[in-house]
Amino acid sequence: MTTTTTTTITEDSSVTATRPASNKGKSKARIIGSAVAGVSELALFHPVDTIAKRLMSTETQTIILSSPAQTASNLNTAIFRNAASEGVITKWGSLFPGVGFGAAYKILQRVYKFGGQPVVLDHMTKKFGADFDDRFGHKTGRTLLSATSGSLIGIGEGK
Repeated sequence: MTTTTTTTITEDSSVTATRPASNKGKSKARIIGSAVAGVSELALFHPVDTIAKRLMSTETQTIILSSPAQTASNLNTAIFRNAASEGVITKWGSLFPGVGFGAAYKILQRVYKFGGQPVVLDHMTKKFGADFDDRFGHKTGRTLLSATSGSLIGIGEGK
């Protein structure tokens, strides 16, 4: 990838360098950023969701007010199930059941959603930006372009 750099030296010896951003670099950044968002979502929210579902599906009484030790043991068993007596790493791993296919799906979904919408928006702005600006004014036109590109991505995302 070739990029050009322009350097300007002014009379007071200050240097100004500009480097035009390439669309290829923008696309890579969007894809990588979207993938990081998907991985972060899995790492942070999947365990929380798993814990919530396990606590909701537990049929035994987990909290015993007269015995904090029994409450801790019950919560440990309800949250970590078969890994309750294992080490910390095994317990943490037990919070990610069936994450293989789900992780790939979630990450690809985020890449499509968060990485694709700006690409569609850029394309629509080039093709239809002037028309939207003429019809709706600049501010409303840009808002409608963004909404339309988001809607098109939403259609493709499906559920």
